[in-house]
Amino acid sequence: MNSEISILLASYNGERYIEQQLLSLIGQTYKEWQLYVRDDGSKDETVTIVRRYEKMDNRIHLVTDEQGSLGCIGNFLALLPYSKTAYTIFCDQDDFWLENKLEVLWKTMKRRRQDVPQLVYCNAYSYNMEDGVGQPEIAYAIQSLPDMLFRCGGVQGCSSLFNDKLKKLVLQYHGVTIMHDFTVTFLAVLFGEITFIDKPLMLYRQHECNVTGIRPKSLLQIALNFWKDNKRKGILNCKTFETMKQITACFCDQISNENLKLLDDFFEFPNLSRLQMLNFVLKNHCTLYSKTYPILLKILTRKLWDNHTTFL
Repeated sequence: MNSEISILLASYNGERYIEQQLLSLIGQTYKEWQLYVRDDGSKDETVTIVRRYEKMDNRIHLVTDEQGSLGCIGNFLALLPYSKTAYTIFCDQDDFWLENKLEVLWKTMKRRRQDVPQLVYCNAYSYNMEDGVGQPEIAYAIQSLPDMLFRCGGVQGCSSLFNDKLKKLVLQYHGVTIMHDFTVTFLAVLFGEITFIDKPLMLYRQHECNVTGIRPKSLLQIALNFWKDNKRKGILNCKTFETMKQITACFCDQISNENLKLLDDFFEFPNLSRLQMLNFVLKNHCTLYSKTYPILLKILTRKLWDNHTTFL
């Protein structure tokens, strides 16, 4: 049987964790996959470990090129052209996939229509060495454009399986991006369908080197984090806002009139009064973490832009 899934793993100084992740991939109940690993210039034994497993399993491939160090985003995007299969999934070097993860994502994807871009994603358990496996991460369903406008990131890439239609859209875009998985999610919202599986299918490792963190799990935590962040964070994130503008410009002739009108209005958001901002959110049913009130609170208590964020 031909492989249907390409797994894209971007590695960098991951010797402490990558072997466990490779073993979790080999142990998947769904076997028809190919793994492509690109290392971004590790100074430890990461490449040695990957090469050892490459010799053991002919589905594992270490990618070599002359592009040098590209950073996290560039490393993942450099792997995307290597996917020649019907479906693609990104893979973090320090997570651990439960044995049925690919099978559940694949079976769900196969039930979706394939003539439009499709993205299927799952929940995860948080995990750290001190506390072990924690409660499931609070993941939130994203269904439409109003669910994306005030997010700083997209659906976590390592939880998402996407089809060839969506992959081709991502490959068409060469502009700036806040994160590779934001680009994938935003394009799925604009042109396709997103399916959320509210079931933890992986362990998301929490440690000091994580690029992204897990969301707070209680209303108290959310409230405390919100007030703590008020001084340094704004209503909008500069990088995310610019990413959306550039993606919209790239695909403007393909975006539906309804979505294009909403985006055009949103790009005027920084010029609105606070009262007009509140009206925009309520009128367009915008959400953050599946709720409207976090956006309203931001508008009432924060400055417009993040203090710590500049795009270039």
